[in-house]
Amino acid sequence: MADSDVVVTSDGSYIVDIDHNSTETDRIFRVTKDNQATELLRVQEDGRVGIGTTPASGIYLDIGPSNAGGNTGVVVRNLDNGSGSKTRLILGYGSGAGGAGKTWLGLARGGGDEWAIGLAGSTPNILHFSYNDEPGSADKMVINGSNGNVGIGTTNPGTKLDLGTGTGAKLTLFEDGNTDKKSGLGINMSVGSSYEHNIYFPSDSGGHLAIGKYDGSTFTERLRIKENGDVGIGLYDFSDVTARLTIQQRVDTNVGGILIYNYQGNSSTRLWTDVNSNVRLDGASDASQEILLNGAGTGKVGIGTTSPTAMLDVNSDIIRLSTSKTPATSGASGNQGDICWDSNYIYVCVASNTWKRVAISTW
Repeated sequence: MADSDVVVTSDGSYIVDIDHNSTETDRIFRVTKDNQATELLRVQEDGRVGIGTTPASGIYLDIGPSNAGGNTGVVVRNLDNGSGSKTRLILGYGSGAGGAGKTWLGLARGGGDEWAIGLAGSTPNILHFSYNDEPGSADKMVINGSNGNVGIGTTNPGTKLDLGTGTGAKLTLFEDGNTDKKSGLGINMSVGSSYEHNIYFPSDSGGHLAIGKYDGSTFTERLRIKENGDVGIGLYDFSDVTARLTIQQRVDTNVGGILIYNYQGNSSTRLWTDVNSNVRLDGASDASQEILLNGAGTGKVGIGTTSPTAMLDVNSDIIRLSTSKTPATSGASGNQGDICWDSNYIYVCVASNTWKRVAISTW
């Protein structure tokens, strides 16, 4: 150490000065082994420190392996708590599963519970979160730096947040990449290797919420809730949602409309519209129990018939007015066409406030 000096201070401390006369710029303090064949540690005059390696430019603490296949790192741990368990912070480098050049930060507590966050040599663009193993070996979560995708339970995420393709329901956040930029929440109900989003909740420039099916390339909308509260179900064109509730049937039969069950669930009624624009109300299992409104666009009403020939057409052999009524006089208040009865007469209002009657008798 021709240009160095070792000083012992008054309190017994040792100081190694590798350039005590300030005339040099590249002096190095080194610790070696095997007759200087292998350098273990160096401190350079510019303040950079290397352990097992020469510190790279701009790096003030550089720790590296002594050979390409070695493992090295930094471990910071607390004292033994009496049970052989220590808490550790690990900066590691290895060449195990996942390829050479693995670098990680490890967090450990106890006798084996250890998390590692880092890179595996075979996939340097992916950040691995592994448990009780090195990165790339027992990954619980990954982040793909190339596309920003995050995988939990999968090492190959296909969307921004991918929960894998195993058995059971999965949750995915996505954007389909098309010009309309549908993005939101998808639920994958598939199993095994099949990967299909069955329900999507995209929010596009129209400011509405949509529910539908995405098969990997095409989104088919099934339900839309507009920002003003209007709802559309099953429409071929969801721009037709212009009322509080707009529904389009799947087929031209009563199975394509609205089914309403009673509270016990053992009886039901269907409300639907046929191809002739008739509004029909019938029993779910018996179409003869039917009321038809606006038959053929004429405003006629059919009860028990689908082809009304009058404004009210009842397909039955009896009509019942269950309550009797007796007009006080022939000029009593009434509207033309009103009909009523009592035990002696049938009354018909033939003009406003003008009644006539016919006697009825037994036989």
